[in-house]
Amino acid sequence: MISEYAAAHGRQPTTVEVLKLRQRATLETRTQKEHHRLAEMTERWQDRAATYVGAESQGWVATLANRNDLPLLHASDLAEGILADAVGVAVRTVAERRATFSRANILAELHRQFQGVRFVSPEERIAVVRAGGRSRRGAVAVDLSARVAPHTRVPAPGRWTSRFRAKGHEVYTTGAVLEAEARLLDAGRQGTSEGRN
Repeated sequence: MISEYAAAHGRQPTTVEVLKLRQRATLETRTQKEHHRLAEMTERWQDRAATYVGAESQGWVATLANRNDLPLLHASDLAEGILADAVGVAVRTVAERRATFSRANILAELHRQFQGVRFVSPEERIAVVRAGGRSRRGAVAVDLSARVAPHTRVPAPGRWTSRFRAKGHEVYTTGAVLEAEARLLDAGRQGTSEGRN
């Protein structure tokens, strides 16, 4: 397609034009998707699973019950130290992936931290995550992170607030991100000032 383009236009295509030609080539040479009925796919899946579970799949599933002899946990079973460590890992993980983050991001990461832990009920799991979000370690970890101020003025406490600003959705970042941003800005300013001299 590139050689055809060059012959037709008397020049090589630009980078943008090459990307468009590649997209067109991908779409034109892609094999058509096959659509199958759900019943047909379910039958195929059962056939594939039969080598592992046998002919009686419900009986096989019943053999899985009570195979794990570890006790189911309640929210109160986790020591404060374990919860604090999980919160610390969650904050570090979120900060590594995101330049800015919210408490909701930390709570989501806490859910991921505890996904392999077996609790008595989903409510117990949620209680553990909420406790981690409210824990002293969680509050300190977020508060040590720099709060990113929005571009609009924030009214004094007790006064009106914008209906467009969600309550409890403050945005945070880390000191390392702010330092890196400052270095980039300084480098940009130095490059601009050197260009003038």
